[in-house]
Amino acid sequence: MTGHAAVVLAAGCSQRLGQPKQLLRAGGETLLRRSVRLALETSPDTLVVVLPQHPRFEEELHGLPAQRLRNPTPGLGIGGSLSLAAPHVHSAARVLVMICDQPTLRVEHLHTLLGAAAAAPSGCAATVLGDTIGVPAVVPGSWFAGTG
Repeated sequence: MTGHAAVVLAAGCSQRLGQPKQLLRAGGETLLRRSVRLALETSPDTLVVVLPQHPRFEEELHGLPAQRLRNPTPGLGIGGSLSLAAPHVHSAARVLVMICDQPTLRVEHLHTLLGAAAAAPSGCAATVLGDTIGVPAVVPGSWFAGTG
């Protein structure tokens, strides 16, 4: 794999919300479909990590050419989902890591992160809001080698 890959993390259990936040709607589409669509606008190599055996997730992803990975242990958190994605992205030059519950995210922001990571000696770029560094973020694919 060359270029970059995108990993959309969508295997959260939404325990505090009481319903899957992935299925909340913003701008006429679910957060799940929207985040995967945005990822696809940056890369043909897109993975989405979802909850196992959730038929609505498959319905929402219908027609989107993203590889689905079902996380059998979502209670392990984001680290478990990233480990599941690792064997699929370790050979990418860069990996765009996203979460599915950012309804105001724009594809322009993702392109800016990818460009910044490509130009940075570290190969990394992250979203900063106030004093907080977070996602979406871009890291070298090599960071995923040997995990998963």
